[in-house]
Amino acid sequence: MLLGVAGLVPGDWKTINTSVLYNAKNLGFKTVQIRVDDPQEINHRDIIRIKSLYQEFGFQMPQTVGQYGGGLVSKDEKHRKSTIKFVKRMINFTSKLEGQNTYLRPGSLHSEPWKPHPENYSSETFDRLIDSTKQICSVAESEGVLIAIEGGVACPVSSPQKVK
Repeated sequence: MLLGVAGLVPGDWKTINTSVLYNAKNLGFKTVQIRVDDPQEINHRDIIRIKSLYQEFGFQMPQTVGQYGGGLVSKDEKHRKSTIKFVKRMINFTSKLEGQNTYLRPGSLHSEPWKPHPENYSSETFDRLIDSTKQICSVAESEGVLIAIEGGVACPVSSPQKVK
């Protein structure tokens, strides 16, 4: 088992430095999650920097997570497609990092992505999520990146049965 930490880094992954990793290591963690605000801003230099920093501390490359809210289930097709593209870019980034996986947040139809909404449990919402996820998985499979699916009572993946 890999004991990592999420939420230790204030803001975007570009703020991860020796101080952050030193603190995590002293707390007994073996890696620190990488949270990305905008995968379009990622460049090769940043990838080399973070990989060498993690290697310096003996950390495995961790899970990545994108800051994209609840768009995978959005009724607004333009917003949903934009979010799918965002997650695909996260998968490309994770592959370049040689990371463990990327986090797939189903989201919510509520204006805040982690809040409940009655339509989160409808078959239409779940179908949109399945369609979004299939598009994302095609890239994940070609890149060899695993997807970690978030579930919870407030989101469309509200039970173990839905994960299956």
